[in-house]
Amino acid sequence: MTRALPVVALCFVTLSVGVGCGTGGRQPTYPTSSPPPATAQHNSPEEVRVAELIDQLADTDDRLPDRTEVQRVGRELVSVGSVAVPQLVRAVVTDTRPGVSQRCRDTLIEMGPSALPIVKAEWAKLSDRDRWKLSGVRGYHDPEFASAYVLEVLNSQDDQLVYEAMASMCQQGDMRCKKRLLELLTEKEQATLRNGGEWLRWEVIARLARIGGEDVEDAFVSLLAPDSWAAKGKGPTQYPAFPGPSETIIQQDGRRIAILWLGRMKARNAVSAMLKIVDEKGPNRLHLVRSVIFALAEIADESATDALKRISIEFAAGSQDGLTEERVAQIRLEAKKALEAIHK
Repeated sequence: MTRALPVVALCFVTLSVGVGCGTGGRQPTYPTSSPPPATAQHNSPEEVRVAELIDQLADTDDRLPDRTEVQRVGRELVSVGSVAVPQLVRAVVTDTRPGVSQRCRDTLIEMGPSALPIVKAEWAKLSDRDRWKLSGVRGYHDPEFASAYVLEVLNSQDDQLVYEAMASMCQQGDMRCKKRLLELLTEKEQATLRNGGEWLRWEVIARLARIGGEDVEDAFVSLLAPDSWAAKGKGPTQYPAFPGPSETIIQQDGRRIAILWLGRMKARNAVSAMLKIVDEKGPNRLHLVRSVIFALAEIADESATDALKRISIEFAAGSQDGLTEERVAQIRLEAKKALEAIHK
Protein backbone atom coordinates (compact mmCIF):
# COMPACT_ATOMS: atom_id res chain seq x y z
CA MET A 1 0.00 0.00 0.00
CA THR A 2 2.67 2.48 0.97
CA ARG A 3 5.43 3.85 -1.17
CA ALA A 4 8.58 5.74 -0.25
CA LEU A 5 7.95 9.13 1.31
CA PRO A 6 9.87 12.26 0.35
CA VAL A 7 12.28 13.39 3.03
CA VAL A 8 10.32 16.56 3.69
CA ALA A 9 7.19 14.56 4.56
CA LEU A 10 8.84 11.56 6.18
CA CYS A 11 10.06 13.39 9.26
CA PHE A 12 6.63 14.87 9.92
CA VAL A 13 5.17 11.38 9.76
CA THR A 14 7.78 10.00 12.12
CA LEU A 15 7.55 12.78 14.67
CA SER A 16 3.84 12.97 14.82
CA VAL A 17 3.51 9.37 15.91
CA GLY A 18 5.83 10.00 18.84
CA VAL A 19 9.22 8.89 17.57
CA GLY A 20 11.80 11.60 18.09
CA CYS A 21 14.14 12.39 15.26
CA GLY A 22 17.20 14.54 14.99
CA THR A 23 20.67 13.75 16.21
CA GLY A 24 21.00 12.98 19.87
CA GLY A 25 18.71 13.78 22.72
CA ARG A 26 15.40 12.16 23.35
CA GLN A 27 11.82 13.16 22.88
CA PRO A 28 10.18 14.15 26.16
CA THR A 29 6.82 12.72 27.13
CA TYR A 30 4.03 15.12 26.41
CA PRO A 31 0.35 15.20 27.26
CA THR A 32 -1.86 14.19 24.36
CA SER A 33 -3.32 17.09 22.42
CA SER A 34 -6.72 15.49 21.82
CA PRO A 35 -9.03 13.17 23.76
CA PRO A 36 -9.69 9.63 22.50
CA PRO A 37 -12.12 9.59 19.61
CA ALA A 38 -15.77 9.64 20.54
CA THR A 39 -18.17 7.23 18.92
CA ALA A 40 -19.34 8.93 15.74
CA GLN A 41 -22.72 8.64 14.01
CA HIS A 42 -22.27 7.13 10.58
CA ASN A 43 -25.17 7.79 8.24
CA SER A 44 -24.34 5.64 5.24
CA PRO A 45 -23.26 2.03 4.74
CA GLU A 46 -19.95 3.30 3.33
CA GLU A 47 -19.27 5.37 6.46
CA VAL A 48 -20.08 2.38 8.66
CA ARG A 49 -17.70 0.24 6.62
CA VAL A 50 -14.93 2.85 6.91
CA ALA A 51 -15.28 2.81 10.70
CA GLU A 52 -15.08 -0.99 10.69
CA LEU A 53 -11.96 -0.94 8.53
CA ILE A 54 -10.25 1.62 10.76
CA ASP A 55 -10.98 -0.64 13.75
CA GLN A 56 -9.21 -3.45 11.91
CA LEU A 57 -6.01 -1.37 11.77
CA ALA A 58 -5.62 -1.30 15.55
CA ASP A 59 -3.11 -3.42 17.45
CA THR A 60 -4.79 -5.12 20.42
CA ASP A 61 -3.76 -7.67 23.04
CA ASP A 62 -5.67 -10.35 21.16
CA ARG A 63 -4.92 -9.30 17.61
CA LEU A 64 -1.94 -7.87 15.78
CA PRO A 65 -2.69 -7.24 12.09
CA ASP A 66 0.13 -8.38 9.85
CA ARG A 67 1.45 -6.44 6.89
CA THR A 68 -0.74 -8.28 4.40
CA GLU A 69 -3.88 -7.49 6.35
CA VAL A 70 -2.91 -3.85 6.80
CA GLN A 71 -2.34 -3.55 3.06
CA ARG A 72 -5.69 -5.19 2.31
CA VAL A 73 -7.53 -2.81 4.65
CA GLY A 74 -5.66 0.13 3.19
CA ARG A 75 -6.58 -0.80 -0.38
CA GLU A 76 -10.25 -1.07 0.56
CA LEU A 77 -10.16 2.31 2.29
CA VAL A 78 -8.54 3.86 -0.78
CA SER A 79 -11.23 2.33 -2.96
CA VAL A 80 -13.95 3.96 -0.84
CA GLY A 81 -12.52 7.34 -1.79
CA SER A 82 -13.50 10.73 -0.42
CA VAL A 83 -16.17 9.35 1.92
CA ALA A 84 -13.37 7.83 4.01
CA VAL A 85 -11.24 10.96 4.32
CA PRO A 86 -12.97 12.73 7.28
CA GLN A 87 -12.87 9.57 9.40
CA LEU A 88 -9.25 8.92 8.45
CA VAL A 89 -8.32 12.48 9.42
CA ARG A 90 -10.14 12.07 12.73
CA ALA A 91 -8.27 8.83 13.37
CA VAL A 92 -4.89 10.42 12.58
CA VAL A 93 -5.34 13.22 15.10
CA THR A 94 -7.40 11.60 17.89
CA ASP A 95 -7.15 7.81 17.82
CA THR A 96 -4.77 6.65 20.53
CA ARG A 97 -4.97 2.92 19.76
CA PRO A 98 -1.59 1.47 18.76
CA GLY A 99 -1.01 1.54 15.02
CA VAL A 100 -4.17 3.35 13.98
CA SER A 101 -2.91 6.91 13.57
CA GLN A 102 0.13 6.00 11.49
CA ARG A 103 -1.73 3.51 9.30
CA CYS A 104 -4.54 5.98 8.63
CA ARG A 105 -1.97 8.60 7.73
CA ASP A 106 -0.35 6.18 5.28
CA THR A 107 -3.76 5.50 3.75
CA LEU A 108 -4.44 9.21 3.26
CA ILE A 109 -1.08 9.56 1.53
CA GLU A 110 -1.87 6.58 -0.68
CA MET A 111 -5.14 8.17 -1.73
CA GLY A 112 -3.14 10.83 -3.51
CA PRO A 113 -3.94 14.47 -4.28
CA SER A 114 -7.65 13.69 -4.57
CA ALA A 115 -7.85 13.55 -0.77
CA LEU A 116 -6.25 16.98 -0.31
CA PRO A 117 -9.35 19.19 -0.67
CA ILE A 118 -11.08 17.39 2.19
CA VAL A 119 -7.84 17.23 4.22
CA LYS A 120 -7.49 21.01 3.86
CA ALA A 121 -11.12 21.55 4.89
CA GLU A 122 -10.59 19.40 7.99
CA TRP A 123 -7.26 21.17 8.67
CA ALA A 124 -9.08 24.45 9.32
CA LYS A 125 -10.95 22.83 12.23
CA LEU A 126 -7.88 21.44 13.99
CA SER A 127 -5.68 22.64 16.83
CA ASP A 128 -2.02 23.44 16.15
CA ARG A 129 -0.85 20.14 17.60
CA ASP A 130 -3.34 18.15 15.58
CA ARG A 131 -2.31 19.99 12.43
CA TRP A 132 1.25 18.87 13.09
CA LYS A 133 0.06 15.26 13.22
CA LEU A 134 -1.62 15.69 9.84
CA SER A 135 1.19 17.70 8.26
CA GLY A 136 2.86 14.62 6.79
CA VAL A 137 -0.14 14.07 4.55
CA ARG A 138 -0.15 17.62 3.20
CA GLY A 139 3.63 17.78 3.01
CA TYR A 140 3.85 14.57 0.99
CA HIS A 141 1.86 16.04 -1.87
CA ASP A 142 2.94 19.66 -1.41
CA PRO A 143 6.65 20.03 -0.48
CA GLU A 144 6.43 23.83 -0.71
CA PHE A 145 3.73 23.79 1.95
CA ALA A 146 5.86 21.51 4.13
CA SER A 147 8.88 23.79 3.80
CA ALA A 148 6.90 26.86 4.87
CA TYR A 149 4.87 25.09 7.53
CA VAL A 150 7.84 23.73 9.49
CA LEU A 151 9.24 27.26 9.77
CA GLU A 152 5.88 28.48 11.00
CA VAL A 153 5.83 25.79 13.67
CA LEU A 154 9.39 26.62 14.71
CA ASN A 155 8.11 30.07 15.66
CA SER A 156 5.19 28.68 17.65
CA GLN A 157 4.66 29.59 21.31
CA ASP A 158 4.02 25.90 22.00
CA ASP A 159 7.29 24.41 23.23
CA GLN A 160 6.32 20.87 22.23
CA LEU A 161 5.75 21.91 18.63
CA VAL A 162 8.96 23.95 18.58
CA TYR A 163 10.85 20.87 19.74
CA GLU A 164 9.34 18.66 17.05
CA ALA A 165 9.91 21.19 14.27
CA MET A 166 13.49 21.68 15.44
CA ALA A 167 14.15 17.93 15.47
CA SER A 168 12.58 17.55 12.04
CA MET A 169 14.69 20.29 10.47
CA CYS A 170 17.90 19.13 12.12
CA GLN A 171 17.36 15.57 10.91
CA GLN A 172 17.00 16.85 7.36
CA GLY A 173 19.99 19.20 7.65
CA ASP A 174 17.73 22.21 7.09
CA MET A 175 19.93 25.06 8.30
CA ARG A 176 17.09 27.57 8.15
CA CYS A 177 16.44 26.61 11.77
CA LYS A 178 19.81 27.86 13.06
CA LYS A 179 18.90 31.52 13.42
CA ARG A 180 15.72 30.72 15.30
CA LEU A 181 17.46 28.27 17.63
CA LEU A 182 20.06 30.87 18.53
CA GLU A 183 17.24 33.29 19.33
CA LEU A 184 15.70 30.70 21.65
CA LEU A 185 18.80 30.86 23.88
CA THR A 186 18.17 34.47 24.85
CA GLU A 187 16.40 35.52 28.03
CA LYS A 188 13.83 37.51 26.08
CA GLU A 189 12.78 34.57 23.97
CA GLN A 190 12.68 32.21 26.94
CA ALA A 191 10.14 34.44 28.65
CA THR A 192 7.65 33.50 25.93
CA LEU A 193 7.81 29.77 26.63
CA ARG A 194 5.09 28.03 28.56
CA ASN A 195 5.60 27.33 32.26
CA GLY A 196 7.58 24.14 32.65
CA GLY A 197 9.09 24.49 29.19
CA GLU A 198 12.65 25.21 30.30
CA TRP A 199 13.72 21.78 29.07
CA LEU A 200 13.50 23.14 25.53
CA ARG A 201 16.65 25.24 25.98
CA TRP A 202 18.75 22.17 26.63
CA GLU A 203 17.33 20.42 23.59
CA VAL A 204 18.15 23.55 21.54
CA ILE A 205 21.73 23.46 22.82
CA ALA A 206 22.14 19.81 21.81
CA ARG A 207 20.96 20.54 18.26
CA LEU A 208 23.03 23.70 17.88
CA ALA A 209 26.15 21.91 19.10
CA ARG A 210 25.82 19.48 16.22
CA ILE A 211 25.20 22.28 13.72
CA GLY A 212 28.30 24.15 14.93
CA GLY A 213 29.86 27.38 13.74
CA GLU A 214 31.48 30.40 15.35
CA ASP A 215 28.12 31.98 16.14
CA VAL A 216 27.08 28.85 18.04
CA GLU A 217 30.38 28.80 19.95
CA ASP A 218 29.94 32.48 20.87
CA ALA A 219 26.41 31.82 22.08
CA PHE A 220 27.57 28.93 24.26
CA VAL A 221 30.47 30.97 25.67
CA SER A 222 27.97 33.63 26.74
CA LEU A 223 26.20 30.95 28.79
CA LEU A 224 29.34 30.46 30.89
CA ALA A 225 28.89 33.81 32.62
CA PRO A 226 27.89 33.43 36.29
CA ASP A 227 24.75 35.51 35.72
CA SER A 228 23.51 33.60 32.65
CA TRP A 229 20.22 31.70 32.72
CA ALA A 230 22.23 28.48 32.55
CA ALA A 231 23.88 29.32 35.89
CA LYS A 232 20.74 30.45 37.70
CA GLY A 233 19.43 27.20 39.04
CA LYS A 234 17.71 26.34 35.78
CA GLY A 235 19.83 23.40 34.79
CA PRO A 236 18.19 20.09 33.88
CA THR A 237 17.71 17.34 36.43
CA GLN A 238 18.08 14.86 33.58
CA TYR A 239 19.68 15.40 30.21
CA PRO A 240 20.33 12.79 27.54
CA ALA A 241 23.08 12.46 24.97
CA PHE A 242 25.61 14.95 26.26
CA PRO A 243 29.35 14.40 26.04
CA GLY A 244 31.54 13.85 29.06
CA PRO A 245 31.59 11.98 32.37
CA SER A 246 28.35 10.21 33.25
CA GLU A 247 27.83 11.99 36.54
CA THR A 248 24.41 13.09 37.72
CA ILE A 249 23.82 16.60 36.43
CA ILE A 250 23.00 18.89 39.29
CA GLN A 251 20.04 21.19 38.94
CA GLN A 252 21.67 24.23 40.51
CA ASP A 253 24.04 25.11 37.68
CA GLY A 254 23.56 24.01 34.09
CA ARG A 255 26.72 25.59 32.70
CA ARG A 256 28.34 22.19 32.81
CA ILE A 257 26.34 21.24 29.72
CA ALA A 258 27.62 24.23 27.73
CA ILE A 259 31.19 23.52 28.90
CA LEU A 260 31.08 19.93 27.71
CA TRP A 261 29.60 20.82 24.34
CA LEU A 262 32.21 23.54 23.84
CA GLY A 263 34.85 20.90 24.43
CA ARG A 264 33.26 18.58 21.92
CA MET A 265 33.16 21.46 19.43
CA LYS A 266 36.87 22.20 20.14
CA ALA A 267 35.96 25.82 20.75
CA ARG A 268 39.29 27.55 21.33
CA ASN A 269 37.59 30.85 22.09
CA ALA A 270 36.03 29.28 25.20
CA VAL A 271 39.25 28.61 27.12
CA SER A 272 39.51 31.95 28.91
CA ALA A 273 35.85 31.78 30.00
CA MET A 274 36.43 28.25 31.30
CA LEU A 275 39.38 29.42 33.38
CA LYS A 276 37.19 32.07 34.99
CA ILE A 277 34.84 29.28 36.07
CA VAL A 278 37.76 27.39 37.61
CA ASP A 279 38.44 30.45 39.79
CA GLU A 280 34.83 30.79 40.95
CA LYS A 281 33.89 29.82 44.49
CA GLY A 282 30.70 28.04 45.35
CA PRO A 283 29.05 24.67 46.07
CA ASN A 284 29.00 23.57 42.41
CA ARG A 285 32.67 24.23 41.80
CA LEU A 286 33.81 20.59 41.83
CA HIS A 287 31.41 19.52 39.08
CA LEU A 288 32.16 22.57 36.97
CA VAL A 289 35.94 22.26 37.23
CA ARG A 290 35.88 18.58 36.33
CA SER A 291 33.82 19.46 33.27
CA VAL A 292 36.31 22.19 32.34
CA ILE A 293 39.18 19.68 32.53
CA PHE A 294 37.32 17.26 30.27
CA ALA A 295 36.53 20.03 27.77
CA LEU A 296 40.07 21.41 27.73
CA ALA A 297 41.40 17.94 27.00
CA GLU A 298 39.14 17.78 23.94
CA ILE A 299 40.10 21.26 22.73
CA ALA A 300 43.77 20.29 23.16
CA ASP A 301 45.37 23.38 21.61
CA GLU A 302 48.16 25.45 23.16
CA SER A 303 45.84 27.63 25.22
CA ALA A 304 44.01 24.55 26.53
CA THR A 305 47.22 22.80 27.55
CA ASP A 306 48.42 25.97 29.31
CA ALA A 307 45.14 26.08 31.18
CA LEU A 308 45.45 22.45 32.23
CA LYS A 309 49.00 23.06 33.46
CA ARG A 310 47.73 25.93 35.57
CA ILE A 311 44.96 23.80 37.07
CA SER A 312 47.36 20.91 37.78
CA ILE A 313 49.66 23.22 39.74
CA GLU A 314 47.62 26.11 41.14
CA PHE A 315 44.13 24.76 41.81
CA ALA A 316 43.19 25.32 45.45
CA ALA A 317 40.12 25.13 47.63
CA GLY A 318 38.01 28.18 48.34
CA SER A 319 36.18 29.17 51.48
CA GLN A 320 32.73 28.44 50.03
CA ASP A 321 33.20 25.37 47.85
CA GLY A 322 33.60 22.78 50.59
CA LEU A 323 36.51 21.07 48.84
CA THR A 324 38.76 18.91 51.01
CA GLU A 325 42.49 18.58 50.45
CA GLU A 326 41.81 15.15 48.98
CA ARG A 327 39.39 16.62 46.43
CA VAL A 328 41.87 19.35 45.50
CA ALA A 329 44.56 16.73 44.93
CA GLN A 330 42.12 14.72 42.81
CA ILE A 331 41.37 17.73 40.59
CA ARG A 332 45.06 18.47 40.12
CA LEU A 333 45.68 14.82 39.22
CA GLU A 334 42.84 14.80 36.69
CA ALA A 335 44.31 17.88 35.01
CA LYS A 336 47.72 16.24 34.91
CA LYS A 337 46.31 13.07 33.36
CA ALA A 338 44.47 15.14 30.76
CA LEU A 339 47.76 16.78 29.81
CA GLU A 340 49.47 13.40 29.52
CA ALA A 341 46.66 12.15 27.27
CA ILE A 342 47.07 15.14 24.97
CA HIS A 343 50.83 14.58 24.60
CA LYS A 344 50.63 10.87 23.92
